[in-house]
Amino acid sequence: MPELRTSNVVVFVPSAIRAPTIWIGDTQPVVISLADFLSVDAIGLVVDHQFLETAIAPGTRSTHKSATTAFPTPTGTTWEQVELVVDDHRVRVRVGDVSRTFGFAEAGFEDRRKGSVPDDTWQLLKTLAQFNGVLGTGDNLTTKSDELKQKVSELRKRLRVLLRIDADPFAPPRKGRPYRSLFTIRSADGVTFDTPTHANWEDITITETKPGVIEVSVANETVGIVRGMKDEGKGEWEATTATGEQNRRFRLDQLGTQESERESLVAVLRANGRVVRDATDPGMLTLGKALTKFFQLTDPPFGFDPNRRLWTAKFEAISFASGSDR
Repeated sequence: MPELRTSNVVVFVPSAIRAPTIWIGDTQPVVISLADFLSVDAIGLVVDHQFLETAIAPGTRSTHKSATTAFPTPTGTTWEQVELVVDDHRVRVRVGDVSRTFGFAEAGFEDRRKGSVPDDTWQLLKTLAQFNGVLGTGDNLTTKSDELKQKVSELRKRLRVLLRIDADPFAPPRKGRPYRSLFTIRSADGVTFDTPTHANWEDITITETKPGVIEVSVANETVGIVRGMKDEGKGEWEATTATGEQNRRFRLDQLGTQESERESLVAVLRANGRVVRDATDPGMLTLGKALTKFFQLTDPPFGFDPNRRLWTAKFEAISFASGSDR
């Protein structure tokens, strides 16, 4: 339809925004996913007018260059099978045994106005990598500002073009909750867990869900306000606290640990946090340092009883590995 190729057209799609190559010629319409600004509450359909106005406002068209090449994604690949490793100027994409590294410009994240420098969406991708695929926990992004919604919407487009996967790369967003990527993403500088402020080892649970995979859970106390009732019947705002959890799954090889450290961690989890080893055991010593760095805590994760040569985890250690896997 020639009418769709004029500069003043807005095209709405249900969810997936296809690659720009489907449009013929240099002029492309503004394409907006309904999922980005429509939601449903107890009353009915809710429209995020501010996001919509920002998306179609004059001068808000993307200023990035499209990816110069796409990843050779195998047919049938889902976002859950994708892994991204991001450093300052490159992203390594891996799907199964297929792997390729792209520079930011090759991946479509070059600032077209400045040239030879990454744009704001690349910075968002780096932030997402630093927080292991979660935006909104500990980084003041939970509120989902209109600017953040617009940037995440743009990041969706870039990733779909690069990977040639039409599905949404993020889990369905919920109001007041962080964005979560369906793909695995981490920083090349190493994976860390965004441990809540004031949390300690007693708040942490590490579970071996299956061989080679662990789940990390950290209790997180949140503060809110509710309107209470006084004896006189008048309501006043009162502070409340609630305990929630942050949960993330990791492959053991994602943690940047050595084989001896991974073996020691598995041994700890399968022994419910208590293992008998020498005080100078290299696997336990280096595992303690690795966990301290991973959780960004200062005190050691293990206590040691020299009389019994017993290492005891300060966190809760669990394993669901079957007997045949042990």
